[in-house]
Amino acid sequence: MQSLLTGTRYCPVAGREIQVEDIYLVEGTCTCQVDWQLINRRCLDESDCPDASACPLHRESLE
Repeated sequence: MQSLLTGTRYCPVAGREIQVEDIYLVEGTCTCQVDWQLINRRCLDESDCPDASACPLHRESLE
């Protein structure tokens, strides 16, 4: 199952808090626990970004 979460993160490029949308892959385990993995992050403030091509938040989501 995928889960969409919207939140804020500090962006070093913009120098302020920005809105981001994260998509997580969520799977239940056999031990009543939940395993989740970030599969995509999208900045919702891209129009205000001075350099979207060098976005550290996108790189962070791929690590």
